[in-house]
This record gives sequence, C-alpha cells and structure tokens, in this order.
Amino acid sequence: ERFVVLMSDHIFNPEALKKLLVCDLEPGGCLLATDPSWTKDIDLDDATKVRASDDGRILEMGKEITEFNAIDTGMFYTTSALVDALEEALEQGESSLTAANRMLIERGAMKAVPVKEISGHWFDLDTPEMLSAYKDRLVDSLIKPHDGIVSRFFNRPISIWCSKKISEFPVTPNMISVVLFLFGVWALTVLKDGRWLLGAVAIQAISILDGVDGEISRLKNQGSYFGAYLDWISDRLIDMAVIAAIGWGAVESGQVTFGLVLACMALVVSIYNWFSQDILVVTGGLELRGTKKGSSNFVFNFRRDIFIAILAMCLLIGSPLFALCFTILTRGCYAVMRQAVA
Repeated sequence: ERFVVLMSDHIFNPEALKKLLVCDLEPGGCLLATDPSWTKDIDLDDATKVRASDDGRILEMGKEITEFNAIDTGMFYTTSALVDALEEALEQGESSLTAANRMLIERGAMKAVPVKEISGHWFDLDTPEMLSAYKDRLVDSLIKPHDGIVSRFFNRPISIWCSKKISEFPVTPNMISVVLFLFGVWALTVLKDGRWLLGAVAIQAISILDGVDGEISRLKNQGSYFGAYLDWISDRLIDMAVIAAIGWGAVESGQVTFGLVLACMALVVSIYNWFSQDILVVTGGLELRGTKKGSSNFVFNFRRDIFIAILAMCLLIGSPLFALCFTILTRGCYAVMRQAVA
C-alpha cells in the first residue's frame, strides 16, 4: 500500500507533490522530497538536514548533523514500510518519525527526490516570524520574469503595494477584475469628451491596476480558470473601448474624418492581432509566453505595459491621432511578424 505523509505546519506547492508521486517507489521503500538549494529564509537550526549520495540514497538525516546537501521538506511518498518502522520504534521506546526514518535509512530503503526547480515548492511555518518571511517570499514571487520594462520598474511596485493592502480584506480576484472594468468604463467617458490629460492618467492607472487581480489570486491562492478568462476578456474589452473612445474624442474635437478612419483601422488591426495570437497559441504555432521554439523573441518584447505607457504619453501631449496611428503601426506589425515566425 502506498500513501503520502505531509507535515501539517508546512506549505507545499502542489507541483512538488506531483513530481514526487510520479517517481518510482520501490517495494518497501520511502521517498522524501528534499530541497538541495534552500533559501536564506530557512531556519537551519530548526530544519531537518539530509545527506544523500549521488544516486539519491539517503545516508543520514537529522537536525544536528553537520554535513548535509539538502533540507527535508516534509513530503513523504512511502509504502507501509514507514508504518512498520514506526511500530518498531515504539517497541523500542521511541515515538518520533525521526526514529522511523533512521531505521529506514539504515536499511537503505529511503531515497531523496530534489524539487529545487519548482518555484516556492515548500515552506515551514513554525513561528510568526517564519509566517512573515513566507509572506515576503510570496510578494517576491509576484514579480514576473516576462514583465516589460514599464511594468518592472513602475507598474509592478505600485500594484504589489496595492495588492498587499487589499489582501488583508475579504476581496477576491474576480471582484478586482469587475471593479477594474468599471473603472475602465469611467475612463472611456473621460476620453470621449477629449479630456486627454485626465484620460492619459486613467489608462496608465488601468495598466498599473491590471496586475492586482492576478497578484491577489496568488497571494490568496484563489486562482481559477474563470478568473483567468474574466481577466482576459476584460483586458480585451477595455483596450477596444479605449481605442474607440480616443477616436470619438478626436471626432468631437473637430478631427472628424481622420478620427473616424484611424479609430476604425486601429480597432480592426487590434482585434486581428489579439485573435491571431490566440489562434496560433491554440493550434500550437506559438507558445503561451513568447514564440515558437527556435524563433526570435524580439518581436514580442514590446509588451502591453509599454504600449499603454506610450499611448498615455501621446494623450498627454494632446495628440489622439498620433495615438491611433501608433496603435495601427504596432499592432499591425505584431500580427504580420507573428505570422511570419510562427
């Protein structure tokens, strides 16, 4: 019989457990998920250390050992051999899991499974200080490696600050998405009236707050397929409505022909760009992040955060037509180049 043993005061990434469960478990054996590249926020005085051989066989483990090459994460995938060892330890007057582990190690029945490549794979929460350290680790994980330059140095620090404050209240990511969409509707009324300065501030604020719903979902572990779809559809609707509102504002300010024609072109090109990307992802022509393997990633480095920042700058100088031309040029080039490299 095979089963899993987890420490009740540890937090685990489900992917780490999945990796452990697909490993080959020998009859009478026990597998332990270990961390060979522990971080500085791990309390080594309290942690159970592990010394394993090159083939993964555990040679020694305990809190007091001085030579070790991994940390015990508290995830076991084992057979009834662990129960037998616990019963044997009880008969000898020892009632700890450590004693049972020691017996399995002496028999060569315990192996280590490293889970270092899985982000945030585990954390030990023994004290309020360790809980605080775990929260800091969660916040650090909100910074995405594929963030654009505007998001990394401007949007993300502000959105993370907002997310940390909001996460203390009973607010869900989907609530944030709905509120952001309503804020976008208000921004449209500002743009259609030709109030470019306020409109520029509004769309940049939307770009900043766009990351909050995703950050809240990770901080509270409330991610869902519906939430991802709601975030995707609200982003698309807001982007299309912003383009339409800029064109409307240009028409209202007297630039009727150019405003109408450029707005229609920008909408058509943007819709084609979005859906051509989604179709290519679904059909396997592109990976979800980036491009097809082996092709240039340069085409996709110009991300939404940079696009909205430049759009806002165009509005700040009172040039809605330039904002629409910029949209047509960039979105059109993306669509064509994406098809070429897919």
